This record gives sequence, structure tokens and C-alpha cells, in this order.
Amino acid sequence: MKLEKLYLVIMMLSIWLLSTDSLQSQSPQVLRYQTVIYDNSGDPVVNSPVSVRIQILSGSANGSVAFSESHTISTNSNGLITIKIAYGTLISGSFASLDWASNQFWLRVEADLSAGSNYSLYSNNQILSVPYALYAKTVANASGKTYSLGDVKDGGIVFWLDETRQHGLICALSDQSAGCPWISNPSFLYLTLATGDGVFSGAMNTTIIKIVEGFGAGINYAARLAHEYHNSYQGKEYGGWYLPSKHELSLMLAKKGLINSIASNNGGTALTDAGYWSSTEYDISRAYFLDFSTGSSGFDSKLNSYRVRAIKSF
Repeated sequence: MKLEKLYLVIMMLSIWLLSTDSLQSQSPQVLRYQTVIYDNSGDPVVNSPVSVRIQILSGSANGSVAFSESHTISTNSNGLITIKIAYGTLISGSFASLDWASNQFWLRVEADLSAGSNYSLYSNNQILSVPYALYAKTVANASGKTYSLGDVKDGGIVFWLDETRQHGLICALSDQSAGCPWISNPSFLYLTLATGDGVFSGAMNTTIIKIVEGFGAGINYAARLAHEYHNSYQGKEYGGWYLPSKHELSLMLAKKGLINSIASNNGGTALTDAGYWSSTEYDISRAYFLDFSTGSSGFDSKLNSYRVRAIKSF
């Protein structure tokens, strides 16, 4: 049974579409979750009812259950299901009371392919990117602190800000690798579906890559290095870093001079005139990178080595 569960985790292509809905003026905001359901033979479970139990855990992958609900839903002709978290049958907790601004949360997903209640674990991963509307709702009464480009925050450098100047992106003070592959095992190639691009999408890409690639052959690959990076700043430990999307890399390149100046003054290292991996996949064997020397973006074999600079959102 353990082997069966491990197989289900590996075969699941987990696509988190962490977006908000406003179905009615008074309806709560929700998270969308999509995944393709596979059976033990690796075939999609098509046009069939399945049961899914959702748990949002507080603080860690083994944390207390802050919110839980169940769904009974039918897969489509491709085995895909789409769940609106906060619209299921409530088991415990309150989705509206989750404090996205102050806490870290993990999403635990369990499923029963027979549409019963004999659930097997599918995934248990940190929610690295929270829709802005949910985050803003929990900080509406905060002080409204604003930032400037080049500020040092959480031990990283602010290189992009939204129009409020309260939220944005920071990059690590130094590279996490001078050269590593995009994948975990050179002997196996998987289509991860980590194709997101744009601001904040690198976090979801990184989560998807980690789910599909896993430990692999035990080598250090780009998404793993970025995701596992943590740093200490002003007496606090900070995690939540991820491999930037192709677009987020371009935003970083646009502020390369500023980043390098701030990094050198804060014990970091400069961005190098070389290629950096993005988390955006091109196809089963290639992923996008950005050349920080020429500014050109391209795609290359996942087996090749490029540098890694982790980022995070705030």
C-alpha cells in the first residue's frame, strides 16, 4: 500500500491555480485547485466520480488542521478535476478566518478513487504563493508599510514592486548554484506542466517541479535548490524562496545593476554575466533560461547546467 501511494504521488500532475473567485457580491474568495487523477497503472481516471479531502495545515506539513472540507467530483475526459477550495462540504475550521499575512500554510490533498471515504494521500505541499486578494484581505488593517527598490527585506533585495509599493519580489543576496541541471535524474524526463509565466508564477512552477521530480537521483537541481534555500536575517530565519519564472527573471535582469550594488554592500555576490534557469518549462526535455550577459531568453536541455538565484514574494 505504501508503494501504491508513492506511485500515486509521482504520477499526479498537480497544478495549483491559486486564484480568487467572486461568484457573487457576498460570496467568499476561494482557491482553485486542479489535478489529473491517475490509477495505479498510470492511466488517467476519466469520466468517473472521485472523493477528495482538502486540509489546510498551519505552520508545517505536520501542523494542525486549520481548515478541512470534502468534495465529490467527476473527472473529465482527460482525468482532470477542478476544485474550488471553500465551496466543499465543511469538515472543520473556517476558510475566511485563515490569516494569510501572518502564517504559513500547507495544502494536504487526499483522494478516494471509488468516491468513498477511504482516502489515500496525494500531496502535502506548502502554499508558496497566495492570491493577492486573499493576502490583502488579512492585512487591510495593517500599518501599510511601503518599500523602495533596493531595500533589503527578509535578507533579500527588493527588485520589483506593485503599484501600492507594499508588495513585490525580492531576490537572494547570492546565487544558490554556479551551475546545475533543471531535472533531478538525467535518466528520466518528465513533462512537469510547470509552464506558468508572469509575476508570482514561479512559486507555483517550483511546487509543481518538486512534486514531479521529487528526490530523483539525489542530485541538486534548480527548483530544489531554490525551494530548500533559507537564510537568517536580523535574528529570524526566512524560507519560502522559489525558482523565478521566465518573466520574473527578466524583471531581475532589468534591475541587475541595483541588485549587484546592494548585494556587494550586504555581504552578497553579484549576478553573473551568464545563463540563469527559470522555472518555466518549454517541453518535456527543455526549459527556459535567461542570459544575463546578452539579455536574450531561450530554452535548452534540462540536462545542461545554468546558474540559480532564488526569489520570494512579499
